[in-house]
Amino acid sequence: MERALGRPLTPDENVHHINGDRQDNRLANLELWNTSQPAGQRIDDKVKWATELLRLYAPELLAPARLGAAS
Repeated sequence: MERALGRPLTPDENVHHINGDRQDNRLANLELWNTSQPAGQRIDDKVKWATELLRLYAPELLAPARLGAAS
């Protein structure tokens, strides 16, 4: 999974084997799971957490053109 991502896993990530066979490491059988979640329920905490997830997994969604198009 690290090779496919092009980076090491973060401490909040783990790899799930879809078919349950931990010896079957074909990329098609692997899912990246993230175990982080905000500790609090304040909106500011959730926004910070969501922004961090987007920065790591979908940075293109944070592009200024995308943010301007949503409003």
